[in-house]
Parts: sequence; C-alpha cells; structure tokens
Amino acid sequence: IQLGEHPRNIQRKLLNFISPSSRPKEKKQE
Repeated sequence: IQLGEHPRNIQRKLLNFISPSSRPKEKKQE
C-alpha cells in the first residue's frame, strides 16, 4: 500500500485481502 493512494483504494485492497468471501468471483479464481 502506497501513501499516495486514495483511502478508498486502500479500503478496497484491505477488504479484498482480509475478506475475499465478499467477492465470490475471486473465490472461484482461488
């Protein structure tokens, strides 16, 4: 995570990293 990124992008990365269950598409990829 870079300091120059927007807080929304950071939230997306955190949610996508800690909560992959939120996106079933990514679960299928795994």
